[in-house]
Amino acid sequence: MHIENRLGTPIQTEKYQIIPIERRWQVQSPGMRFFAFWRKPASVLVLHPDGGEEILPIPDPTRQAQFVIWGLALLIPLIVWAVTRRR
Repeated sequence: MHIENRLGTPIQTEKYQIIPIERRWQVQSPGMRFFAFWRKPASVLVLHPDGGEEILPIPDPTRQAQFVIWGLALLIPLIVWAVTRRR
C-alpha cells in the first residue's frame, strides 16, 4: 500500500497563487501486475502575496456517508443478534 500527496498545476489570481493537492492511495499485491488506486482532492495550498501560506482542507461528505453506512451495516446485525439472544 502506498499513499502520496501530489501537487497540481498552480493557478495564479490577482493576489494569490492556488495549488491543488490530491491524495493518491495505491494498492498492489507483491508479484502481481494488477493494482488499484484511488485519487481524491485532499486540500488546497494558498500562497499569499506577503509570503504566507495557508492549507485549506477539502471535506469529503461522500466518504463520511460511506463510513456511516458501513457502521450501520455492522451495528444493525449486532443489535438484532443481541435482541434475539435475550428471548
